[in-house]
Amino acid sequence: MDRAGWRVSLSSAVLTAALLWCSSAQALFISTDIGGPGLAGSVSPAGAQPPGPVAISGGGADIWGTADQCHFWYDTWAGDFVAIARFTGLAGGGDAWRKVGLMARTDTSAGSAMQFIAATPQQIAVQWRDSAGAGAGWPNAFMPGSPGAGAAPFWMMLKRLGNTYTAHWAPDVAGAPGAWSLTNVSTDRHVNPGLPASVQLGIAVTAHNNGELTTGSFDHFTIAAPALPQGRLLAYDHANIGGAAYAQVLPAGQVEGPVHWELWRMQHVPGVMSEWYLNYNANSTANLLAMATSGLPHQDYLISQIAWSNAGGGSTYPPETPFSGDMSNFSTRHYGQVLIPDDPNNPGAPRTVRFHDHNDDWAVLVIDGLLTSINDGAWTDFNGGSNGGGQYATLSLTPGWHDFEFFQAEGGGGDNARLLWDYDPQANLFGAADVTIPTDFLRVLTPAELLALGDYNVGGPAGNGIFYNIGNRPGEDLLVQLRVSYQGDTWASQPLQFTGLPEPATCLLLVGGLAALARRRRRTK
Repeated sequence: MDRAGWRVSLSSAVLTAALLWCSSAQALFISTDIGGPGLAGSVSPAGAQPPGPVAISGGGADIWGTADQCHFWYDTWAGDFVAIARFTGLAGGGDAWRKVGLMARTDTSAGSAMQFIAATPQQIAVQWRDSAGAGAGWPNAFMPGSPGAGAAPFWMMLKRLGNTYTAHWAPDVAGAPGAWSLTNVSTDRHVNPGLPASVQLGIAVTAHNNGELTTGSFDHFTIAAPALPQGRLLAYDHANIGGAAYAQVLPAGQVEGPVHWELWRMQHVPGVMSEWYLNYNANSTANLLAMATSGLPHQDYLISQIAWSNAGGGSTYPPETPFSGDMSNFSTRHYGQVLIPDDPNNPGAPRTVRFHDHNDDWAVLVIDGLLTSINDGAWTDFNGGSNGGGQYATLSLTPGWHDFEFFQAEGGGGDNARLLWDYDPQANLFGAADVTIPTDFLRVLTPAELLALGDYNVGGPAGNGIFYNIGNRPGEDLLVQLRVSYQGDTWASQPLQFTGLPEPATCLLLVGGLAALARRRRRTK
């Protein structure tokens, strides 16, 4: 799962409620030309206000370079926001790069810092200018899978959290947004240091031709404080798994939704989950630790252990992957749980464990959420014969399973990753020679069965409702995780263990049936 990779569906009823323009939002939208376009722009109907409908006509050479030419319909917003609009069509002009979409900018000067999600006749693109008068930028790629303007209607979203701006799009489903696009950090997200806390926020249009006008049409335009998905997972009663799924505006309070929730039965399987981030050399501890929540695309494989190399020692990438040769310029994240065996002579006592890496180029080890001393770019080869032989981390760990993450980054030349420890399984002793941690001591939690799902707030944010009746699975032990998504963000609970117990009525029927069977047997004797 890409921790930004869950999607949310909005019901039309909840969406209608969201369209109410609250008093803290803009009181009056106005429009203006920016940068002196050759043809004056306009808004129809005159004096249009959110949520619309509104048609915005703009000329101008482009929204690009060091100065923009466009028409802008806007007002001022202070702080974080989620701006959403339903794009209904593009008319006028003929340039393949005419643009219309949601924009935040410092002011209406042509060279203002700005952030822009733009529908074009080709696809949807993200643009920015990080400071006044600087050159504009974009990720040199459209948002993955996004439609062109000719496929309207569809939905666009621009979200701000601090200085981080994220763009999403969604298909139109009966007048409401369908599943919002997954966050791809390379095309959809940008940290813009040049925009102040209070920005001018609205919709911008450029014809990309100073002698033409282009008109973009919208409805359902809203701006609100962003909300994050939240949830609770618990035993509702003897036969039901329950809790709540909702969104929460921090620190203002809770939102009734809409949210998408999924309840999964999880399972442990031997091995390690291995994420491969191709064409991305993280090359620092901070970048490696951020990969899991970055939205960067990656390929996932379940591998038996962490011991691979493209040259020497391992001589191959993990056989569970399709990789071969010398790839260079990539990063990996391995995660799961490692078992610390108990000492029968001193049950439950902590044990001193020494971990060791043989990584090229970068190595980072996290145990139970804590960064260890294996945390640097001092590379070594698969056998630890170069550059100091890798780093060590000595920890005191209680017997049982412990969460871990092990990162590797490669910039060029040889590449390898190997995680070792000092355990001798025959003697059940730590302090022995370092060996690769074997599969028998590694496991990973994976989804096994989707138990239930929904697109609404279960039980309300203040109370608990029922997610799933476990009473119809008597005697089963289920490891369960709740996942909640809202506007492209995701929350996941810690997995909890539940045991299926039959409903009381079922128990009475069962007892009655056994009694009747006993009476029958007495009569046949």
